[in-house]
Amino acid sequence: AGRLGAVTVATNMAGRGTDVVLGGDPKELTRDVLERLLITGDDFDFGEEEEDVVVVGKNEEEEDPPEASSTTSFPRPPPGPRPAESLASAETREKLKDAAAEVRVDVFGGEVKALSAANARQIAAAVCEKQPLQRASLKALRSATRLLETELQEELEKEREAVLKRDGLYVVGTERHESRRIDRQLRGRSGRQGDPGSSRFFVAIDDKIFKLFGGDKLKNLMKTFRLGDELPVEAKSIAGALDDVQAKVEAKNYDVRKTVLDYDRVLDGHRRIVYKTRRQLLTGKGDEIFTTALEWLEQSAEAVLKSVLRDEPDPAQRQTLLNYRLTAYFGADLLASHPWRGALLQSLSSGGGNGGGEKTKDLLRKHAEDFLKHHVMPKVKANRPAIAETTSFAQLAILRIDFLWSEHLANVRDLQDAVQFRSFGGSTPIDEFTQDSKLLFDRLDIKIKSDTIYSLLQLAQTQPQQGAAGGK
Repeated sequence: AGRLGAVTVATNMAGRGTDVVLGGDPKELTRDVLERLLITGDDFDFGEEEEDVVVVGKNEEEEDPPEASSTTSFPRPPPGPRPAESLASAETREKLKDAAAEVRVDVFGGEVKALSAANARQIAAAVCEKQPLQRASLKALRSATRLLETELQEELEKEREAVLKRDGLYVVGTERHESRRIDRQLRGRSGRQGDPGSSRFFVAIDDKIFKLFGGDKLKNLMKTFRLGDELPVEAKSIAGALDDVQAKVEAKNYDVRKTVLDYDRVLDGHRRIVYKTRRQLLTGKGDEIFTTALEWLEQSAEAVLKSVLRDEPDPAQRQTLLNYRLTAYFGADLLASHPWRGALLQSLSSGGGNGGGEKTKDLLRKHAEDFLKHHVMPKVKANRPAIAETTSFAQLAILRIDFLWSEHLANVRDLQDAVQFRSFGGSTPIDEFTQDSKLLFDRLDIKIKSDTIYSLLQLAQTQPQQGAAGGK
């Protein structure tokens, strides 16, 4: 793009990210020639040498080209851009061929006549950049490449002058994008660093952007004035209407992005908490992980107490239900004779672990620590003697976090879809989502902790496997 007589086709998204140098970029063209030379090998065709650049705008009957202006008519269009390799002198061509052949022999072996595209790009990148080279063959290829770049620089400067006489780059758009920013960036290719240029966009009533926003009105207007499809319509009112359409689309897209960001902020709070916990389990030391295990054990026992208070309204039956659930969760033998069991049963009458004052809380914590330190962890160590008991807990916790977090993400996505219907009842979907997602996250938090502690208790109650000799 930008070379004399070149027509480049690109999407509006790709074209706007291109630095179009009028006359051509000698560095990029040099690398392109080198890559194709390495891929083609000895069969590479440099083309025929030409003395001068074609004078733009000169007709057969004219002795001098017409003066450049935006309205100048050129009956005979200029030919397409000459291949960059044809601009090289005979001496440079021979040096490039010899250096490329030497590289193939030195780097890849004498039997290789041509390189793969990947190897050619790698060699071209090393030669064309400023990084130091060790092999003499690569240094010779770099020297020949610099000769080519110098010659291209001289020839392309002539092309640049010819392109400037034709008023620079002309950008033609075949539709308008939903975003004015994209169109403006595409137009900006024709005004690089003060270079001359112009642009024109062609749109049709059948374009998608017109169909979505107000295209029928303009179509009816054209029917009213009996304007045929082949007649181009140019009016400031139409351009202004199109700008209004783009402004509406941009406002709609902004609202969509803002809504997505609001939902993501809520989920990001969950993500930060979960990732922080996971990181602590991965990097924490033994004492830190033991403290985490103790906190999770207490919170799991508290959840059992709260479930009994929630599910059993009759106070006389709560002791029986708590006994059953403690046995099911902690095991029949592990907690049977430990004083923590009695303390939990006693705390039930005061409303769970949060009731009974600080003295009751301290007693429950003391019994829980003794239970974990002297009854659970030693049995876990016995069943997995190769690793520390705190490491076993961390591994179990990470497994549950990974599984339940994925499940939580799916639940949150379903919730995000469901809350949209609450707008019919006058509620704000994002507020409803924030409240309900907090409930989901609270359930996730206690489930991770209770499932991990349950797995740890099951590991402690597993009978250690005896060796072949010991079993006999």
